[in-house]
Amino acid sequence: MYDIKGAIRWLCANSATYHLDPDRIAIMGDSSDGWTTAMAAVTGDIPALEGDVGTRGPSSTGQATVPFHSPTDFLQMDAHMPDNCTAFTAAFGLTNCHSDARSPESGLLGCTITACPGKVAAANPLTYIGDQRTPPFLILHGEQHAIVPYHQSRLLYDKLAAAGDDVRLISFPKAEHGHAHGTSGRCTVGRGDQEVVMVRTSVGGTQWLSRRAADPSPTTSHWQSVLASGRDSRRPMGAIARRRRHRTCNCSGSAGV
Repeated sequence: MYDIKGAIRWLCANSATYHLDPDRIAIMGDSSDGWTTAMAAVTGDIPALEGDVGTRGPSSTGQATVPFHSPTDFLQMDAHMPDNCTAFTAAFGLTNCHSDARSPESGLLGCTITACPGKVAAANPLTYIGDQRTPPFLILHGEQHAIVPYHQSRLLYDKLAAAGDDVRLISFPKAEHGHAHGTSGRCTVGRGDQEVVMVRTSVGGTQWLSRRAADPSPTTSHWQSVLASGRDSRRPMGAIARRRRHRTCNCSGSAGV
């Protein structure tokens, strides 16, 4: 999380050199990187959570956030795992699902998650939602995910929506671990569609960010402008963007890869 915040501050401090708009920065990540993406977004500019990585001074709060199948509340993962956590425990050589002392979440916190609820709460993005401005979120998750249960993104979506934040959730009924790929219908999101929500640091800036609303403040930005660049080549994404606020999208027929 500190690395992401340091990268945002560096981009802001060097925006003139690379022809970037420091008020139009988005962050995206999947799985554990999705967790750090969400955490960085909901804790932007909280002094105790800024770290000391890299450039200091500019704000570390971005203007758009795109987490893919990211963990949210570690203590609520086991109850919602597909197939009673069989695939996960086999893949990681564990016996007690995410509550195992050797699980990725326990390793991150340095303690078995059931034994350190305070650390779990501090690592939970939900803890910080509602305390300050939050950038717009576009959340994507496969409903058959065997490592991070889909319920984790529902928790994140529900808390952001309840707080009045700008949020979208796109679900993929057949998608497992990895990015959703290949569906029919209006809600298609494939690997190439990541370009719609990717910050391109080429000289001259990025067409995607230049199409955002005139006022890039996280309190006024909307996904209609964030995803505008996808309407030509990624029409289903444009269709999603035109839906009203706080809508979820269920993309029937998607396949995990």
